[in-house]
Amino acid sequence: CASSYRYVCGFSSSSVGGMVIDGCTYTLIPEEASVAVANDQCVRMGASLASVHSDEAATAMWAAMLVASPHSDPTRTTNGAWIGYHDMHAEGCAAGCATACVDYGFIWTDGSPSDYEYWSNGEPNDWNGSAADCTGDSSDGGYEDCTEIRNNRGGQWNDASCDATGRWFWCGSCPMHNRNPDTYEVVDTARSMPMAEFECSSR
Repeated sequence: CASSYRYVCGFSSSSVGGMVIDGCTYTLIPEEASVAVANDQCVRMGASLASVHSDEAATAMWAAMLVASPHSDPTRTTNGAWIGYHDMHAEGCAAGCATACVDYGFIWTDGSPSDYEYWSNGEPNDWNGSAADCTGDSSDGGYEDCTEIRNNRGGQWNDASCDATGRWFWCGSCPMHNRNPDTYEVVDTARSMPMAEFECSSR
């Protein structure tokens, strides 16, 4: 994914079993996986890693996790779960950093608008093992580019390493957000896959 090539953007002018909220269908998959493996499985189901667009959806997803992944502490779950929010394209500004940086922002894998966030206090911080990564480029070890619904924060979000396992994952299909393209554009500028995805979402 780090190699740079020309890329194709898809645009739309216009289900997976589960709960329907805000026009999106959400399905919790009780299997532990990395983000790449999780997203591949969602795509095979005709969906993508889920995007979240309201308090209603975030609350319902957490309620479902409390039932599906019970813990001896009723305020938490055994497993957290991936959703499709990421900043693999470029590091932005970590929470709690005074260092000036460019905030590229997180994007959804399904291409839907970044119109809602539910970060836990102090997140996203691109944690590098002992502190937040404030360089804006992962040069001091921070590689938390993907988002999980944490198992102990009341459904709030945390950024984590995309390669980490131990999380379940949410698949989502949001046809109202025009996820399925019917128009394509070849872009001649060479980009890595994450940056190409980011630029397509910004077009």
